[in-house]
Amino acid sequence: MSGRRGSGSGPFLMEMILVSGFFIICAALCVTVFVKADSTSRRARDINQAVLAAETLAEEIKAGQVETLGDGLPMPDRDFSGFLAQWENDGQRARRELISQAEDFHSYAPVWDEDWNRYPDAGALAAAGKETAYAAQVLCGTVDHMQMTQIVIMRYGARDKGTVLYALNADQYIKPYREKAGFDRWRGNRAEEK
Repeated sequence: MSGRRGSGSGPFLMEMILVSGFFIICAALCVTVFVKADSTSRRARDINQAVLAAETLAEEIKAGQVETLGDGLPMPDRDFSGFLAQWENDGQRARRELISQAEDFHSYAPVWDEDWNRYPDAGALAAAGKETAYAAQVLCGTVDHMQMTQIVIMRYGARDKGTVLYALNADQYIKPYREKAGFDRWRGNRAEEK
């Protein structure tokens, strides 16, 4: 009988397949980690930009520079309540309703492009040939001598609509007006006698 012996490469080939499979699994895990790190980095950048944007809006409102916020779009034209329902709790909802019932209620909806360049409204952004990537709902009103402001910055792009990035509530006390003869209401200066 002629007994042919194998070359002995079978176990070696099996070991190479197992080692290759191990490296493929490790490579897949590394790619997954890098993708998650990139996603986390983008989210952190967006949150950081949203914080800066909300603080800027609050300072502009505090300084009375609301003309830079656009035309004060009425809520039905840009209703974010559906998106905000998933974010807001009872306290935020009650605050929003309280502000919206103020006599001097104003709402604004500034938007940003993907590079966080601000535009007063979506029409101005479209005129510049860019798409909306982020939007804000800004509500302002005076309640019991407090100028109350609620600013919510959210993603508002084609792929991701309504994810709240940051919310800021800002209140400012407004000194009550007292009738004094000869004093200007806002400046406290003596009015010119006529």
